[in-house]
Amino acid sequence: MASSHSARQDLAIIEAELRLPVARLQLVQFDIPTPVDAVLREDDCYRLDFSLTPRLPGSKFSFSNHWSSNRFESAGKLFLLPPGEPLRVRSGAGQQGALICHLL
Repeated sequence: MASSHSARQDLAIIEAELRLPVARLQLVQFDIPTPVDAVLREDDCYRLDFSLTPRLPGSKFSFSNHWSSNRFESAGKLFLLPPGEPLRVRSGAGQQGALICHLL
């Protein structure tokens, strides 16, 4: 399974992981030292992201293939990212915990 992130991988610690035939679940702790403006994309799976702590300050998402370049919406506690769909992410610095499920 390939994933494409323009954000640095070392900004996340996988605290626990469970691999199943149809999914990979990860308990992740993000430690973001500076504001982020990055593109997130999962090539081969759906990404279900459930925030266990409040989203980082100013967290906003944009589906850049479908929205104008200046349209960003506030990030909620839960989002689903379809395979191959780029998601532009902006946020401030801080720490956040999430449960991420990659649906294969």
